[in-house]
Amino acid sequence: MPSVHNGIATTLATLLLLLASPHATTAREHGAPIPKDATPLMDPNRTSTPPMRMEEPHAFPPKVYHVPAPSKPKGAEKYSYGHVMKLSLLFYEAQRSGKLPKNNRIDWRDDSALEDGKDVGVDLTGGWYDAGDHVKFNFPMAWSATTLAWGVHEFYSAWQDAGELENVLDSLKWVTDYLIKCHPDKDTYYVQVGNGNGDHNYWGSAETMSMDRPSYAVGRGRQAGSDAAAEAAAALAATSLVFAQHGDTVYANKLKATAMSLYALADATRGGFSISEPFYKSSDWRDEMAWAAAFLYEATQDEDYLKAAESWYEQGGLHQAWAFSWDSKGPGVQLLLLKLTKDEGKRAVYKRDAENFVGGAMSKEQTPKGLAYWDQWGSNRYASNGAFIAVVGSMYDVQTERARAWSTKQINYILGDAHGGVNKQTGLPHYSFVCGYGDDFPRAPHHRGSSCRSGTDCTCNDSPQPHILYGALVGGPGRYDDYSDSCTDYTKNEVTTDYNAGFTSALAGLRHLALIGKLPTEY
Repeated sequence: MPSVHNGIATTLATLLLLLASPHATTAREHGAPIPKDATPLMDPNRTSTPPMRMEEPHAFPPKVYHVPAPSKPKGAEKYSYGHVMKLSLLFYEAQRSGKLPKNNRIDWRDDSALEDGKDVGVDLTGGWYDAGDHVKFNFPMAWSATTLAWGVHEFYSAWQDAGELENVLDSLKWVTDYLIKCHPDKDTYYVQVGNGNGDHNYWGSAETMSMDRPSYAVGRGRQAGSDAAAEAAAALAATSLVFAQHGDTVYANKLKATAMSLYALADATRGGFSISEPFYKSSDWRDEMAWAAAFLYEATQDEDYLKAAESWYEQGGLHQAWAFSWDSKGPGVQLLLLKLTKDEGKRAVYKRDAENFVGGAMSKEQTPKGLAYWDQWGSNRYASNGAFIAVVGSMYDVQTERARAWSTKQINYILGDAHGGVNKQTGLPHYSFVCGYGDDFPRAPHHRGSSCRSGTDCTCNDSPQPHILYGALVGGPGRYDDYSDSCTDYTKNEVTTDYNAGFTSALAGLRHLALIGKLPTEY
């Protein structure tokens, strides 16, 4: 396959001219087995006891939360998907690194890591902290942005209806501005800021950390990093689609130009990277190449990108996939190519592959209460990602009715079905796996910042923690619905930017179905 096609180069040159015009898994911290004495999903007496509120003055100093009041479910919704979409964006704001804007809505967060990149003479401030730690792992960060942007692009009206379009654009731009900084020249892409081992030895706030934060790059003359660079290209290309929808063509063009340059770098180096191991280990790099090329084709309409995506699809063996995640883009590529290709023979292949993945997800082993169970690490994450793929697929005639019902079942499990559903007195779930949503919810996520009374007065032993980490989706239950709301249980109570990405986009998809009267009431 040619490295960089003439058509691609021409499109890149055109965009650059436009820009010149004025206008812990842990290996995060993963690795521990499921505790043999793991507590049940929920204390059966808990629903009859008034939930403890972290705002109680006798427990912690009073604080102001910029949290929207719960909105009522819309249409056939059992839970208010739009409200949880709002909360999820608050979690992403809590993960921000760098100099925070004046409209910062997280009162316990402040500026942090303002010297990121100083060791290499490049401004690498900004972006999101990965999880409950303070490393900036660009590989999962970029996938989170890609998946969030894809959901906005597909379900734009749902974000408008939720009143959160400006906030989600702001969240995406926070990351894409950072990713642009990470590509200071055509030969270089910075993939990580911070050392995982050193960072994980520190339990404190981002604002008071003082350890060295080295910057790591891939590119020409360095370690190959096609997977990392292509994922960044996908994030910028996908986000460009959203800003173009919103009418901001200047920023959309900037995103496209940088995405094209990153893709060219990924194509030139052709190989994976190991810098972020053992915390994040990419299993292959060809799925990212197909993923990025597909989004670039949709953004630029350059046929060479479509040909590249189709070629990488075959080379990467993307006909089958175990899951959709930060490491496995195959199910996403299946749907993108089903949507974009003009060859009916190829469309039939992509549809077959997508139906096989969604069908496999729907037949996945489930917990007794109905969560499709992929793995102990981030069980809610995998089910949410599968739900997002299924609801997008349903828009392109992939297992349509069954996929919608299954997606609804997975997301509703997370929002409250696992704990008795909706409290008729409050209209909210008795308990959800989303911090800040429901009569009760996880109070002790595995997260440094939310555990701090002050910058250095932090502990993983408090429950409830001093701050509510609004919108964060915790890892989730074990195979038998067992769950422990404990900060030290990072298997079940970790929070990460990638856990929320597919979940948030699945919420938008279900809100869209509710708006058009297609949301299942039985599942």
